[in-house]
Amino acid sequence: RVVDLLADLKMKDGQLDEAEKLYQMAHKDDPYHTKWIAGLARVHLRQKNTAKMLEDLAMIAANDADDLAVRRTLTERYLAAGNAVEAEKWAEECLQIDVYDAGAHVLLGDALTAGKKFAPAIEEYETALTLQPPKPVPIQLKIAEARLDFGQRDKAKVIVDEILKADPEHPEAKALRERIEPAK
Repeated sequence: RVVDLLADLKMKDGQLDEAEKLYQMAHKDDPYHTKWIAGLARVHLRQKNTAKMLEDLAMIAANDADDLAVRRTLTERYLAAGNAVEAEKWAEECLQIDVYDAGAHVLLGDALTAGKKFAPAIEEYETALTLQPPKPVPIQLKIAEARLDFGQRDKAKVIVDEILKADPEHPEAKALRERIEPAK
């Protein structure tokens, strides 16, 4: 408890290196206690040390098989970093926790799209739609974009036209329609 309080005070005081040392000491003494790993993750986040923070989050995920939020964060961070392989791995773990989570299917679709695996990405997006998410249009746009990138221009056009029929001023649909059939 004392180490936790002291590390927290060091964090609040901006002494990140000192806080990191305290959390590392506690983690070394009790390597499977998530509190210390989470403390390290917070320090590394504030230090903008993304690689170490991702390692910390992976350790937290390894300690808790049901932590969907950590896996979702890992997926999003790896997608943002352009690492499709790691993003796909963590998105698949999200689905192992909750196969009925439309957002997890979208994340896996995004990871597959980033890895240029368009056919399975389309399947994931379509699965997400069958789960009736509250906002289906962004997913429909992802399907259309994946179909376009996969060479299915006509199928992409049909999806975008349906969106534009319901909302003629939808900016993302209009931009995608322009990609499908550029103005001459």
